[in-house]
Amino acid sequence: MPIRKFITTAELLPLIRIHKRVITKWRPLAVVAMIIILTAGLPAGRVHAGVVYVQPSGDTLLFQSSQASYDWQGSDYDTYVWDNFTLNSTQAITGIKWRGIYVHGGTTPYYPNPVTDFLVSFYATKVLGQGISEPDLKIDAQNNPHPLKTYRARGNARETPLCTPPCYSTWHDYSFSLPTPFQATAGTEYWIQIEGIQKGVADWGIAAGTGGNGSSFGSEVNYAGGFTYFKLQNDAAFTLLNSVGIENEDSRIQYDGWKGGKNNLANGGSYRVSNAKNNKASFVFSGTSFKWVTMEGPDMGIAHVMIDKVNMPDVDLYNATRIFNFTKSYSGLPGGSHTIVIQVSGQKNVNATNSKVALDAVTVGSVTTQDTSYKVIYDNWVGKATASASNGNYRMNGTPGAVAQLKFTGNQIDWITAYGPNYGQAEVFIDGVSQGVTDLYQAKAVWKVPVSFAGLSGGKHTIRVKVLGTKNPLSGGTAVVVDAFNIY
Repeated sequence: MPIRKFITTAELLPLIRIHKRVITKWRPLAVVAMIIILTAGLPAGRVHAGVVYVQPSGDTLLFQSSQASYDWQGSDYDTYVWDNFTLNSTQAITGIKWRGIYVHGGTTPYYPNPVTDFLVSFYATKVLGQGISEPDLKIDAQNNPHPLKTYRARGNARETPLCTPPCYSTWHDYSFSLPTPFQATAGTEYWIQIEGIQKGVADWGIAAGTGGNGSSFGSEVNYAGGFTYFKLQNDAAFTLLNSVGIENEDSRIQYDGWKGGKNNLANGGSYRVSNAKNNKASFVFSGTSFKWVTMEGPDMGIAHVMIDKVNMPDVDLYNATRIFNFTKSYSGLPGGSHTIVIQVSGQKNVNATNSKVALDAVTVGSVTTQDTSYKVIYDNWVGKATASASNGNYRMNGTPGAVAQLKFTGNQIDWITAYGPNYGQAEVFIDGVSQGVTDLYQAKAVWKVPVSFAGLSGGKHTIRVKVLGTKNPLSGGTAVVVDAFNIY
C-alpha cells in the first residue's frame, strides 16, 4: 500500500503532487483531489458579463473523492479527475464556482468531516495525437507535478449547503476568488484541478454537469502502488468567472464621508467631496508653497484649513455657478516637510444649499497629486505603497466606526484585503445587512486576500466595510486594509 507524507496546511501549496507517497510523524491529513473539466468556447452557457463559462449541475455525483482506508501510521488513497476547457476569447479568470457533496456525510463515526481548504491548479495540455490530449503534469524526478498556476483558498471556499445546516449528506455550493487572475488564451486548451482538503477520511465529491464534451478522465491508486487511469462518462458542474476590479484609489469608493465624483472639467477628471462635519483630507509635502485645487458652487460650504496644525483663514466655497479647478494658493512656508489639512466645518454661506467641501488635487511646484492618490489621507484612511498590494498601494484604518463603502451592480463582490500580525477586525454589510465579522489577524502577512460575498440578487448593491477597532488577542493592532474590490 502506498504511504503518504502527512502535512500541515501551511505545507500544502508546494506539495501538489499526484504520485508521491512518503511517511512522517505528523497527524493524518487526507487529501481529496478532484481535477474538474470544462470544455468550451462560449456556447449558450454564457449568462451575464461576469461569467466566462458555465456547466450547470445535474445534481448527480460525477466521481467520489478518494475513499481508501487510512490508519494512524499514515496511509491513504487519493483519487483524481481531469477534464479540459478551451475558450473562444482571451479571458482573465478571477473566480470559480462549483458544486460538491459529502458522499458518506453523517453515516459513519468518522463524519461529519468537512473540507477545510481547497487548492485550485491549472495545467497545460499534452497532445497525444488523433485528437486525444491529457493534462501535461510535468512530473519531475521526485514525482511532483508542475501546474501552470496554483491557488490556495485558505478556507472552505464559502461552502454553502443547499439545506438548513447542519447537514453534510447534501449538495454544497462553493465559490473561490483567485488572488491573482489566471490568464486563459483564446483557443488554448487548459486543465483545471480542484483539490479539497479534509483532516480525516476523505469523502468529498464533485457534481456532474452538462454542456461540455460529456466525458472526463480519472485516476486512482492501485494495489501495486502506482496509478490506474480511466475515462469518466460525465462533465463537472463548474463555472468560470471574470470580474471588474476597482482599486482602492478609485473615486467610486467612499471613505467615511468622502464621496468620489467625476467631471471632465475637474483636475484629472475626478474629485472627492464631503459634507460630514469634521471630515478632513490631509496631505504631507516638502516645499515652501502649494496650491489646493477645489471647486466652488451653490452647494459648497466653508472649509477650515490648517498647515502644520496652524489655522489658516477659512475658505468659503460658495458660488452661484459651479466652478471647477478653483485654486487657493499658500506660500512663504519654511523649507522642509509640511502637512496641510482641509476640514469640513459644517458651516456655509447663507446662500449655499449645502456645506460640502471638495478636494480635487494638490499642486506642489510642478507636481500635481490627484484626489485619488494614496498619498492623500481621508480622515484616518492612510494610504501606503507596497508591491504586494493589488495595484502597488492600499488604504488602512484602525479607527472604530471608520467605513469604506462602494455601490456596485452584480451578484458577487470580493473585498480584497490583507491578513497580518498587526491587523484587526471589520464587520461587512451588504445592503445594510451584516455579513459577519472578519478577523484579519494572521501570524504571517498575506496580501491580496479575497473575502467573497456571493449569491446576491442581480442589480444594484452597496457594500460597507466597517472598522470595529477590535482585534484578535494575538494581534498587534486594529487596522483594517482596503486594497481593492472585485465585482462579478
